[in-house]
Amino acid sequence: MPPTKDFGEEVHQRLLQGDPTAPSEVILTYLEPLIGRLRQRFPDVKDETIIRDAVTDALFQYVQSPGRFNPAKSSLASYLTMAARGDLLNALARERRRAARQVPLETVAEAALARNTLEESEDSSDSMAASPLMQAIPQEVSDPTDRELLEMILTGERKTARYAQALGIADRSETEQRKIVKRHKDRLKKRLRRLGVKLREQK
Repeated sequence: MPPTKDFGEEVHQRLLQGDPTAPSEVILTYLEPLIGRLRQRFPDVKDETIIRDAVTDALFQYVQSPGRFNPAKSSLASYLTMAARGDLLNALARERRRAARQVPLETVAEAALARNTLEESEDSSDSMAASPLMQAIPQEVSDPTDRELLEMILTGERKTARYAQALGIADRSETEQRKIVKRHKDRLKKRLRRLGVKLREQK
């Protein structure tokens, strides 16, 4: 059952008042209904990750800036639907632009993955910005840590310790490092697939 208008108004007021439980309640209540709405409105979008990301982004933007919503103009459900729809349309536009770069990007990625014996350089002056592989990654991947992790993934790096160092979690336990590294690698691999990079399975 979709959230009622009264619930939306009530939880919105709690957000404005700084209720610490309100953000998680908004996300848990509206996430799946919004995903369902976008699925119905965009039946040709087969990659549900794009829809889920758009909804998640819209929800986080709202709970971080609830003052942008005016209850006098629409229900919270309608407002969030329009916000998620806008985020989805932007994401689909980015996908179309990425598709134009897909072939050269795959070529570079496959060449990098074939070099699993790539020698590790002790000289860190060979920066990511100078790497032909990373130059093929769109500039929108601007986070320096993400770019460092992406280069390690694409060049076949498998050592957890290297990823842990890049993430600044080298002081954590080995078990915790593995969990955190896996989470980040899975997230970035999804992003690579959406960029058109075909990752070769490592044995």
